[in-house]
Amino acid sequence: MRGRIKPERIARVVISFALASIVLSTGCALLLKTGWLPDRFPSYETHHYSHQLHIKEVGLDCDFCHDSIWESNNANEKHTPPMETCLLCHYHKRQFNEKDCQNCHIVPEAKIPQVLTALHFSHEQHLGIAGMEESCDVCHVSNLTS
Repeated sequence: MRGRIKPERIARVVISFALASIVLSTGCALLLKTGWLPDRFPSYETHHYSHQLHIKEVGLDCDFCHDSIWESNNANEKHTPPMETCLLCHYHKRQFNEKDCQNCHIVPEAKIPQVLTALHFSHEQHLGIAGMEESCDVCHVSNLTS
């Protein structure tokens, strides 16, 4: 019969997709581990901020400040926490003088390049792929040392 798909053909397609996904995930893992991919993706500094201090020394988890990444599928979306997040710990007036914005803010937001406008990326979908640890520093290594 012309309109019927043979089970053998369906099995071949399913096996082909399974093998392709295994090869792709293994390839990505090898590229990350061997250094063929960058250890960090481009970021544009807009604030004076030390991830080293806040994560490694104070002991905050990444999603304490960046909790919006789990709801986003757009790589162009900024995940800079609002000032209210900073004020959870930094509430002293001498630390946040309204006349001295440059103590924290480096450049106006209008100067940040918009290079990823068409890219859709889900952090949630990438956790656990190819043996990646559920840790932000798998891709954002250099961010943690600044």
